[in-house]
Amino acid sequence: MIIHGIMEIPAHLKREDTIDRKVLPISDSLMSSYKEFAAKKDFNILKNYGPFEIMQLYFHADQEGDYETKYALYSKNGGQPPEEQYIQEMKEAKMALSEALRGYEFASLYHPDDDPEKVIGIQLHYNDRPNAPVFQIVQDDGFWKVQFLPLQ
Repeated sequence: MIIHGIMEIPAHLKREDTIDRKVLPISDSLMSSYKEFAAKKDFNILKNYGPFEIMQLYFHADQEGDYETKYALYSKNGGQPPEEQYIQEMKEAKMALSEALRGYEFASLYHPDDDPEKVIGIQLHYNDRPNAPVFQIVQDDGFWKVQFLPLQ
């Protein structure tokens, strides 16, 4: 809920965990990294980005119908199907991930209960519904990567 332009942060959230930015559209600098990553599929291109930016890239790839790049953003330990099968399923599904952003207000880093320092996702907070889904993300070889089927 926004009151006079000030975001009201739920009591259980730490301010430093709060990310008051839109998910889409992505910034010009993130767009140029996206294009380079899409061409090379090399995570070194994304090494300076945090979980929120990786999530933005994932939403952007989905919006563009760029399922190869979306697939490349996955951590490879998540039991995902082979790439060809994934791309085929995505084309048939016709489900816009951006629908998950309707009513989006802000995000916050999500920590497991037993490890408050560890980040395991980005929680999406909405102005029109209470449930805040967590976009699951994992640090893998020093890079932030998307867990397979991040929004369940």
